[in-house]
Amino acid sequence: MLEVIYIKKYISVIIALVTVLSVITITGSVYCSTAVNVPVLMYHDIREGAVKPSETGVVVTPETFKEQMEYLKLAGYHTINVDQYINFMKNKGSLPADPIMITFDDGYESGYKYAYPILKQLGMKGVVNVIVSQTKGEPNYHYWPPTHLIWEQMKEMSDSGVFDIESHTYDLHYYASNGKRNLPAASGQIKINGKLESYDHYVARVGSDFKRSASMLEKNTGKRVRLLSYPYGVGNATTIRLAKEAGYEAVFTIKEGVMRPQNDIMMGKRVKVKGTHTGYDIVRNIYKDGGIKTKPPYYDLEKHWAGKDVIQMMSKGYMKGYPDKTFKPDNPVTRAEMATMISSVFGVKDKAAALPFTDVKPDSWYYGSVSSCYAHGLFTYYGTAFRPDAKATREDAAAAIAPFLPDTASADLSSYKDAGEVSQYAKSAIQKAVAAGIIKGRQGGYLSPKGSVTRAELAVMIERALNLGHDAANL
Repeated sequence: MLEVIYIKKYISVIIALVTVLSVITITGSVYCSTAVNVPVLMYHDIREGAVKPSETGVVVTPETFKEQMEYLKLAGYHTINVDQYINFMKNKGSLPADPIMITFDDGYESGYKYAYPILKQLGMKGVVNVIVSQTKGEPNYHYWPPTHLIWEQMKEMSDSGVFDIESHTYDLHYYASNGKRNLPAASGQIKINGKLESYDHYVARVGSDFKRSASMLEKNTGKRVRLLSYPYGVGNATTIRLAKEAGYEAVFTIKEGVMRPQNDIMMGKRVKVKGTHTGYDIVRNIYKDGGIKTKPPYYDLEKHWAGKDVIQMMSKGYMKGYPDKTFKPDNPVTRAEMATMISSVFGVKDKAAALPFTDVKPDSWYYGSVSSCYAHGLFTYYGTAFRPDAKATREDAAAAIAPFLPDTASADLSSYKDAGEVSQYAKSAIQKAVAAGIIKGRQGGYLSPKGSVTRAELAVMIERALNLGHDAANL
């Protein structure tokens, strides 16, 4: 059962879901007042290029972050902001079904450069907890690589509604000695100018910092600051009191776990995300922390050769999985399903034509798609029988996709052992598809033109075609 999305054009970001073969209607609100927990993900920095093994605990690549977010969205998670989180913890209001919070500590510029556009594109939200003194222009500013956010970036992120800008203290993100050991500067009395500060001085130092951080953030973003993230995740009874006095209503540590209303909102737990994690890994950890003993959604794509491509296709809305949260990537596709997907993805819907096919009835669910495709010159090679329930072959897929490909050279198929099996109607299409990299040979040097095309294969073929750019105007 192949499910696809109707889109006006490939570049459109507003996609209406259509179920192919059988229609699944989802009614009601995504909001749910009975959510039992909220997983809060903890990130730090996003960087391009190879990540050192020693840094995978705090650094992810832009590609990995995007894949993680795409998967979480497909898995049904709905990101929430700070106001929603605090209301949930105080048993007020309601939350989306399967809520999740995405947080970034430290306030690196990568949040603006990478996380902000990715979350915005996906319609998701995040939180960045800023070390205010690391903002260029602040009196205590001293460069601490990597580069941190500036006020203009924070203001834009906040005004967009994509990010909440919250506190990671003003200038307490460092270790200092108490004479016996080094400890996070916010977590206890430390030596200052060689002398251990008094408890009263400690209280004044930390309390002043907490207030200064919130004040500066509110002044520059124009929004109330309600959340504090402890540097290094360490706090105590005193810092909790000081945080409340400074106006914070929630605090995050780095203690592992998911949050429930009965938990202490001033000692919030989070789920740590590593640069080596896949989306499946993140959900496994959420399930583990939440005591859920089921497989992650679309687990059948995790180790599949086409898993990443299919996830991308699904995240764009071009395909859907089954109601049981599997995709069944190796299931074959019928000609009717293929026609509906081609019509939907490539925007071939603005024409209709009388059909010569005696087996395509006007009241069939795929009639409009087949008719539109035929009006644009597709499927004219099937004669009078379309055979809608027949398994679509690889050459069927090539013939349907090739007209949308940019002009390329025709590939020489002689290197494939079964090149002579290609049907005449599909020969030029296969040559074009192979030249463009849309179709690749199977194991053993075979092209398998008459082999059934699977859900995964069709998704990958279309994804490759879309990445090359298509032109329906030529039809």
